[in-house]
Amino acid sequence: MNGYKSLLLGLVILVMSTSLSAQSGWNWPENKSKAEEKNVLYVDYMKSGDFKKSAQHLHWLLANAPDLNPSIYINGANIFEELANAEKNDAQKLIYEDSALMMYDDRIKYFGQEAYVLNRKAFAAYKLKRTRKESYPMLLELFEKAFELNGENTMANNTIAYMAALKAYQSTGGDVTDEDVLKVYDVINDVIEANIANGNKVSIYQRYKESLDDMLASMVTIDCIFVEDNMMDRFRANPDDMKYAKKVFQLLLTGKCTDTDIFIEVAQPIYKEEPSAVLAKILASRAKTNGEPEKAIAYYKDAIEMMESNDKKADLHMDIADVHARSGSKNAARSAALTAVGLDPTKKEAYNFIGQLYMNSFESCRKGVSPVADRAIFIAAYDMFAKGGNSSKMQAAAEQFPSKSELFDYDYVEGDSFKVECWINETVTLKTR
Repeated sequence: MNGYKSLLLGLVILVMSTSLSAQSGWNWPENKSKAEEKNVLYVDYMKSGDFKKSAQHLHWLLANAPDLNPSIYINGANIFEELANAEKNDAQKLIYEDSALMMYDDRIKYFGQEAYVLNRKAFAAYKLKRTRKESYPMLLELFEKAFELNGENTMANNTIAYMAALKAYQSTGGDVTDEDVLKVYDVINDVIEANIANGNKVSIYQRYKESLDDMLASMVTIDCIFVEDNMMDRFRANPDDMKYAKKVFQLLLTGKCTDTDIFIEVAQPIYKEEPSAVLAKILASRAKTNGEPEKAIAYYKDAIEMMESNDKKADLHMDIADVHARSGSKNAARSAALTAVGLDPTKKEAYNFIGQLYMNSFESCRKGVSPVADRAIFIAAYDMFAKGGNSSKMQAAAEQFPSKSELFDYDYVEGDSFKVECWINETVTLKTR
């Protein structure tokens, strides 16, 4: 019976040995049994959380079977990182940190996949070395290579880590120019925007984009001069490069440069390529400020066509009314204001706007023949202010009504209907002050 058990045990060991030998991706050394033992032991200790003992057995594999399997380097990096995190002695901690990073280098040496491995090494290095000032140049070089090799496949965590490492280097006296910052920003931003465009972890990348922009703003003084000096030459060389144009546009917004000529210069090709209500409104506002009423109205009308809600359309019609008023087209201004309140009956300011137009028209409309005819314009204004619920403006208008004696002298009676002429062309009920 004992002989039978011995034979059975031998067969089991033989099967296990054959299975391990045939296992895909494992390159066992000549001392296979020793390597198998060390592999089992380091993994068991690693799983139990005893990383020091795990490392002792792992060392044998690294020295005697360095091309055994990628797993010894994947696990090795984790083991040394755990040891580094737990170590209090800084000298020993540094040894563990360097050992962890060496696992990535040796993995590349024996199993290739440089881009894939460096992608992971970069973030691991950042976690381990981000407080070590002397390590910043190494980190930046590592990130640069990882981004170069991986492009849009660079790990999401590396986007913020790269910029954070550059910021740390700059803040500790590193030789970092504005040009250096922009160069790194462009590389990272391209990766983020590519992933957003591809629908990959959109919410995460959008959050990272906000953090990236915040870090950029904290590292360089973003103002109109900065954009002009650092970005406009490249933009002007190829204004059809929408990706870069949008980048410049965002920085112009950050730098509060909407009232500059370069803002319009950048915004116009973007609007032509990708028109939007928001951008149309911005361009319209700028044209209004520049005294270009026709251009402003055209942009406002474009924005209206792209808007869906009536309340926002009403706002834009009020903007058009203001443009007309500024250029002296009072009839058109009134028409736009009435269109606004027609779209959104709660927009009472439209009536106040018209009332003010009437008030402001007294000098240009009065003929000096009849004070009743001249001052009836204030009654029309009063009626509009009443619709707008503006009691203070109503009082101001009422103070300019014709007097009772003026009505009497010109053969009118309070309560009579009276046609206000000039551009106003409305009938009012006569009132006196």
